[in-house]
Amino acid sequence: MRRFEIPEHLMLGDLGRMLRAAGQRPPRKRTPEDHARLAASTVVHALLAFFRDYKGRVEAGANCRIVQRANAQRPGELHLEFVIEEEKP
Repeated sequence: MRRFEIPEHLMLGDLGRMLRAAGQRPPRKRTPEDHARLAASTVVHALLAFFRDYKGRVEAGANCRIVQRANAQRPGELHLEFVIEEEKP
């Protein structure tokens, strides 16, 4: 079994928890900074879940990689797309 470790993962988890703390305020009392922190927290937690999926596949012996797909960006929008692709033997 192949081990898959990214020590920086731990720092991402800590960062996500710190950012999520901004969501403790009632929505009407949130500052613009709180909204930015909540958005960042959502992205960090989604990324961590994606990495857990990838880690599981790698450790199970899958020959795969993460591929970033190009996305058109417009001001005021953020679109990210990453996919786990199984490599063909």
